[in-house]
Amino acid sequence: MLHTQTVTRATLDLLNSMQTSKKIEHWQDLSLSPTLFWDTDASAFGLESHAKTIVERVILHGTWPEFKAILGYYGKDRIRDILVRLRYLDNRTLSFCSAYFLVPKSDFRCYILKQSNPTHWNY
Repeated sequence: MLHTQTVTRATLDLLNSMQTSKKIEHWQDLSLSPTLFWDTDASAFGLESHAKTIVERVILHGTWPEFKAILGYYGKDRIRDILVRLRYLDNRTLSFCSAYFLVPKSDFRCYILKQSNPTHWNY
């Protein structure tokens, strides 16, 4: 009987701590660098309404902790869906995304666009 009450009490404590934890409402709450959004009015960015822009900037110019922060917020599936539809990723980032999310390079829109518009010399 005592064990059941202890488990129930621990569950209630966990639920209360989850409810009182700070809600993430802005990109600043994820500890993203303001330099990622230097050319825009970043105060108007919403995490849901500008998810594509936030993910694109972090994957191209962010750090590993920033990547882990957006991964924790958006989830692996949503980030993978956003990355597959991006028009541009550099070769190194494309290779990383392909390996990390287990998606073939040929499924990325940016890869298809690169194949459609070859450059003269690719150094």
